[in-house]
Amino acid sequence: MYGFCRHHFYKNTSYKYFREVRKLLFMGKIEIRKLVLVQLGFLLYFCLLLPSILVPLKTIVLISSTGLSLLCLRQEKFNANGVLGGLLIVLVGLWGSFYGVIKGNPGAIPVLPVFVIYPALYLVLGMAYRASDSEKLLKLLLVASVSVGLFLTLYTMLTVSMPGNPLTQFLSTQYADRAVVDEGHGEYFKFTLPTVTSILFLLPFCIGVYFSQKRYRGWALISIVSLLIPTILSGRRGIFVSVIAGVLFALLFTSRRYHNPDNKLNWIWLAAGLGGFALFLFLFSIYSVGFEFYLTRLASITDFTGDGSNTERRLQFDALLSDILKAPMLGSGAGAAGSYLRSTDMPWAYELSYVSMVFHYGMLGGLMLLGVALTFVYNIIRMVGLNGRDSLYFPFLMGMVSFLLANATNPYLGKFDYIWVILLPMIFMMKNNAKRQL
Repeated sequence: MYGFCRHHFYKNTSYKYFREVRKLLFMGKIEIRKLVLVQLGFLLYFCLLLPSILVPLKTIVLISSTGLSLLCLRQEKFNANGVLGGLLIVLVGLWGSFYGVIKGNPGAIPVLPVFVIYPALYLVLGMAYRASDSEKLLKLLLVASVSVGLFLTLYTMLTVSMPGNPLTQFLSTQYADRAVVDEGHGEYFKFTLPTVTSILFLLPFCIGVYFSQKRYRGWALISIVSLLIPTILSGRRGIFVSVIAGVLFALLFTSRRYHNPDNKLNWIWLAAGLGGFALFLFLFSIYSVGFEFYLTRLASITDFTGDGSNTERRLQFDALLSDILKAPMLGSGAGAAGSYLRSTDMPWAYELSYVSMVFHYGMLGGLMLLGVALTFVYNIIRMVGLNGRDSLYFPFLMGMVSFLLANATNPYLGKFDYIWVILLPMIFMMKNNAKRQL
């Protein structure tokens, strides 16, 4: 009898304890939600500033924010359509890797994070986001833009003027041959650093903010100037092509979405921006080293015979197209190595990411993933129509389209540091466009 009473006492006490803990967690839901957003903001900032490194720190922050989201955000409402989009990505990724394991593909397991783990984590982390947080995200991206521009400029200046300085040594240790400054014996100047990839999203994003938002026009202008300098110095011709195309496409996609004149672009500011950019290029052509080199690099973008980079991509395209025809519907499975190897360390990796996606997942899986991506893009266009161009979603659309265009010839989305470009729109769809809420 005594044992039964003691067991009953402990059972009731434990139940009451966990009930009180759960109650306290949900009472502090707002504060813990803010903590999750701070952690995610920290993570996004350093993904843009220092991609591919600080992995242990980023992993700790990711695990912490995911755990808090699971514990405290179970009562958040969300749109079922956004969740279904994320789940479809996960299912296609699982099927591709399962099929790849059966076929013995070398990269079947290593590619799991991109199509399975990261989308699943973002589905959980998305519960912390609300439509009211959009302005905070806009401010964070503007701060990151200025930081990235100044960081890249500082890196090039210090490497040239103070060889062996602590910053250059740190980046050389972390990035090895991916952190290089080439002075070209006075004939030209270019540099490479993984952080340059962030410009593909941030520069068109800031252009969108400059054209559409009065409150942050000054910050956007500072961001654009700070990003243009390393963009030109890097000699990356694809950045200009992707950014210009992304800006034009975003304007075209949203051109018929406005009946309120307050949401239309201010053509005076547009003309001022174009004039400022022309003046910047003029001064740069006078005072820079090897301006002809940059013009030659930009002109060679259509040269598929003499340009080594273009020739490499042409060889990949021809080989992948031949391999796709061997298994057009189901593909060769995730992580498959084609008849042409770009890398011996990762034989399944190719620069032509969309073509290789069809090769790996087949036309069936490729069309599913394409459909999900287009759904996310359409949803942002729709949100621009509902909220106006003076919201987060218009500049985000510019950055997203530019990045997706650049990803066609470089597999940027295959990294955790940039997968958010396609998964944040999934979160926007989950928490903003909510006709059906769960």
